[in-house]
Order: sequence, then structure tokens, then C-alpha cells
Amino acid sequence: MSVSSDRPPSFRVGSTFDDILIARLSRRSVLRGSLGLAAMSLFGGCQSMRDALENGTGPKLGFSPIPASKADAVAVAPEYTWQVVNAWGDPIKPGAPEFLGDASQSATEQAKQAGMFHDGMHYFPLPKASSSSTHGLIAINYEYTDDNLLSPDGMTTWTGEKVQKSKNAHGLGVFEIQFDGRNGARRVARASPSVARKSSAPTPRTRAGPI
Repeated sequence: MSVSSDRPPSFRVGSTFDDILIARLSRRSVLRGSLGLAAMSLFGGCQSMRDALENGTGPKLGFSPIPASKADAVAVAPEYTWQVVNAWGDPIKPGAPEFLGDASQSATEQAKQAGMFHDGMHYFPLPKASSSSTHGLIAINYEYTDDNLLSPDGMTTWTGEKVQKSKNAHGLGVFEIQFDGRNGARRVARASPSVARKSSAPTPRTRAGPI
């Protein structure tokens, strides 16, 4: 990755944000790629950004485009692959059972498993402070639940056990992941006692210490 050391250009009074953004994107090679698309999306797809992309003066995507689709499937550019790394119900803490497709796990078992609807996440390389992209920890947020899927009879009835299970399907999880070298696949070191953590709604927490 190369970053230009040139000083930013001066802009006249009255320059629009579009003027500044286009100039910035066109002079820094490090911004060619996803940031240009993100900026266009963030600021409403401004016309000048679209024009810059179309006439070749703007940043390039860096991968082959794929058509829009309504199929219930994951679609990625041919330069990329995808795989499921951590799904709802996957074991995280020691003693966690494997996921059951009929959602019959108890609230206690759910407390040891991955929660629902993964949201924000962060990768921490291992060893600590290294730059490894093949071995590390993933910390992930379980944002909310679909209680129609969380229990065998969905939301037909409500019990204290169901409420507790829903609480245990929220929260945070930490698990170890490692590149295994086979077709670019990664594997999860499930139930790793030294690093695995699961924090849910009822979990007591303090300002310091592991979750």
C-alpha cells in the first residue's frame, strides 16, 4: 500500500464538498478501491462522484462486478470466496453442545453457543500485537433475536425459559480462528478454554477484565 506524501491541495473559498472529495480521491492511490465506493454511498451517490467513476478519473473498484440478484444465496465477485465461520448455535464455550436444527437447546446451552444476528466484529491477531492474518481471535456482537426461530413453537407461547434463552442469544462472543491452508478455508478452534468467551444479557460485568 502506497500513500502519497504530497501536501493536500489548496481549495478556493466556496469549493463544494464534491470538488474536495474528487480531488482527494484522484491524488491518492491508497484510496482507489472500496473507499471511493463507500464515500459515494455515504454521501448519497453525488452526481459528480458518479461522473468521475464513469469517465475513468475516479477510483476503481478493483474486482469484477456481479449482477444484482434476488436469489436467496450469497454472491461474490469471482476474485473472492466465502464460507460460514460462525453461525447461530455454534459451540463457543467449553461444554457447549452442537446446534440442533429444531431449536430445542435450553437457555443454559444457548449461553455457551453463538448468539443470533451477528453484527459488528473485530479481528485480533495472535500472537498478541502481531500482524498475523492466519491466526487470531474474533470478537463479535450478537445484536438481536428472532424469537420465532429461537424455540420449537416460536412465539406461540411464552415462558421464563424462553425469555432467558432470548437473553442468552444476545451479547458478545470471542473465539479463536486459524487459516488451515486448504482452499483458503479457515477453521474455528471451538471451545478453546484459554480464549473462548461468551457474554449475554444476564452476565455480570465490570469495567475491567474478560467478558
